Amino acid sequence: MYCSVLMNNDFKLGKYDAIEVYTILDDLAARNKHINDELKSLTLLLREHDIQFVVVKGQTLAALYPHPDVRMPGDIDFYCDADNFESAKKTLEEAWQVEMNEDEEGEQHLSFTHNEVHFEMHYRLMKFESSSNQKCFDGLLNELPLSSVEIDGVAIPVLEPTLNLLYTFLHLYHHFIELGVGLRQFCDVAILILQKKFNSEKLLVYLKKLGFTNAFKAIGVILVDRLGVPEEEFPFVLTEKDREYEPAIAEIVMKRGNFGMYGRKNGVRSGIGYYWETIQIKFSHYFKFFMLSPKENTARLLFSVPRKVWQAVRRR
Repeated sequence: MYCSVLMNNDFKLGKYDAIEVYTILDDLAARNKHINDELKSLTLLLREHDIQFVVVKGQTLAALYPHPDVRMPGDIDFYCDADNFESAKKTLEEAWQVEMNEDEEGEQHLSFTHNEVHFEMHYRLMKFESSSNQKCFDGLLNELPLSSVEIDGVAIPVLEPTLNLLYTFLHLYHHFIELGVGLRQFCDVAILILQKKFNSEKLLVYLKKLGFTNAFKAIGVILVDRLGVPEEEFPFVLTEKDREYEPAIAEIVMKRGNFGMYGRKNGVRSGIGYYWETIQIKFSHYFKFFMLSPKENTARLLFSVPRKVWQAVRRR
């Protein structure tokens, strides 16, 4: 996005910098096109076999940007409910000849690679430590109708707009409070808000049920004060109390980066050093931001942290 701004505003660059900026944008456009092609192939294949699914994040959000080609692409995440998961798995294994792998903790998805694109096929779209939160969110997935986003003439199934905003925020916040998150995820939430297709009253009901109202407003402060989303476009009134967390959130975003990949001594996701360091980071975040999502943070401290400590001890 930064390179795009430089190019579109005729910012004067040296020859080598101009070549590098142009190359970055050209590579991004090619990567986005390749991933879009894979997403369209997935959609057409599963539709051909009458398999119900929904795609989240990634290219379905990029399609909403003014310039989709400049959003840094990632993998393709899609969700199938219990009635469709095994059919989707069998269809993909047979048609694409891919090998499915369980995620690290065996709680959310299978993954595979096709034509150098990484896919995650979710049987659980969002993992909560609070059992009541899990039941509530899973219920929303089953109750609300789907929507769609068009990519190169193909209608890609996505979550209903209010649920899509809720999920995109929850995904951001989950990674933020675990190890950290980058600016791309904040931009994704911002673009959904600026689309104005969600229902503010329903969103507030969902946030209150799950106990994430304070967290959503704290993230909203970053969107408004740091990224320039007009405050009148944000669905809820932001107060000085909401803004108390802004410096701490911004510090973690800038220090930890995309999914907490930076600002650590142990960069490789293995070994006792990595697990102890990440546990310390998580403890720090849980306590520092406890009141943003007290219900889920209580469950994390009671269930998730002891489990992760035990896993780290076993790896010694």
